[in-house]
Amino acid sequence: MSERREVNSERVADERSTVGGADIAVTMSRLQETLTVLEASQASFVRLANLSLFSLLR
Repeated sequence: MSERREVNSERVADERSTVGGADIAVTMSRLQETLTVLEASQASFVRLANLSLFSLLR
């Protein structure tokens, strides 16, 4: 019975590492990079959307 438990716990550990083995630090840094790019592109769009001929003549 204890051998069976040990085999099952090893199998569960393998499955966890396969399914949920994401590195939190790497994942968070990628998320932060994506958010930074998104914010920059939104700011650029706002600036470009506010441009018009009347804005240039002022």
